[in-house]
Amino acid sequence: MLSYWPGRGAQHAQLLYAGVKPVAVLMTDGYELYNGLARDHQLVYLGCWAHVSRGFIKA
Repeated sequence: MLSYWPGRGAQHAQLLYAGVKPVAVLMTDGYELYNGLARDHQLVYLGCWAHVSRGFIKA
């Protein structure tokens, strides 16, 4: 499968994403409750980078 085209036309995106199925995601602030929720509902769990960066700033 090709993943690059020299143009930005819709026909290129249609070819690139043909057959891709939607995935349910959950993005939260890292509250522990959401770990189980994401697991139980088979969600892709995305953490919030703004909250992650706070720990690095403190360090």
